[in-house]
Amino acid sequence: MGSLMRAWMTSRRNYQLAYCFDFATPIVLFVIALRTAVMPWPAAVASFMGGVLVFTFVEYGMHRWYFHGPSRFADDLHGRHHRHPRAPTAIPCLSSPAAPVLFWWPLSRLLGDTQAWFFLSGLLATYCYYSLVHHLQHRIRAHALPLQFLKEMWTAHGIHHARANVNYGVTTTLWDRIFRTYQSPRAARSLARAAAESRVSLASAP
Repeated sequence: MGSLMRAWMTSRRNYQLAYCFDFATPIVLFVIALRTAVMPWPAAVASFMGGVLVFTFVEYGMHRWYFHGPSRFADDLHGRHHRHPRAPTAIPCLSSPAAPVLFWWPLSRLLGDTQAWFFLSGLLATYCYYSLVHHLQHRIRAHALPLQFLKEMWTAHGIHHARANVNYGVTTTLWDRIFRTYQSPRAARSLARAAAESRVSLASAP
């Protein structure tokens, strides 16, 4: 099963289908939330934004503690992505529609029915945004981007690929800054310069 799952997760078909489901699922959830809305709009917006914020932490935590953690299965797949950034690698395409099936009931008991729909739509909309940003980060160079904050996101992810124990966030550097795993471009250049000088010193030593 492990080899079959790995083959599917690294297939182009799964990669393409994942984007279809990632895009469609939060739209469906948001429409359901609107149809069932029996709450003030500020509460609805707060529920949606709560989902956005929670996903940014899930993204950071999964990337740091699972994909770069002790799991051999995750490490093999994520290691492949680091070696071949443009190769198709994605979690199973049905993960997005599976999330509300798994989490709506406990969330509805905790937050209420409508709040749960808005929360999940925010969570999965941010996941779709993450997937798209991550795809583009490996296909468009930072200097070609029109907005400074996008250039900074691209640069931070490039640093992660050069040094895998920093800059785990893709959509935001918030959690990297909170957990002190953020490395700025200036710090990365300083480390690279120090490493180069160290290599020169070693090479010239008698």
